[in-house]
Amino acid sequence: MLAPADLEAKGRGRRFWNRVERDFNLSDVEHELLTEVCRQLDECDALRAVIVTEGATAEGSRGQVRIHPALLELRHSRAELRLLLAELQLPDLDPDNDQAVPTARSERARKAANTRWKVHHHGHS
Repeated sequence: MLAPADLEAKGRGRRFWNRVERDFNLSDVEHELLTEVCRQLDECDALRAVIVTEGATAEGSRGQVRIHPALLELRHSRAELRLLLAELQLPDLDPDNDQAVPTARSERARKAANTRWKVHHHGHS
């Protein structure tokens, strides 16, 4: 299945989509979750870019220094991303790189997830 057109051409969302599509067989419902995960990744990156450009603080209506609104939104987006990833239940994938991420999950849960997702090994080690 092709990545949604609204994902950034070279963004983390599209890269994550391509990796998941390569390695897993997803149902229609799971594709919907994956779409939202990928959009959240792009949204987090866009918010982070605003913070890098403008800084972590902003001037309030009375001239006071306050947390930049984009930083607050980034926190919310990251929380939503964690929830979506948990709901999608991909086994130990890190959206930032092509490596599996060690977690505290038990070996039994790991085996169940791998069985559930029928991970395809395309000659990768």
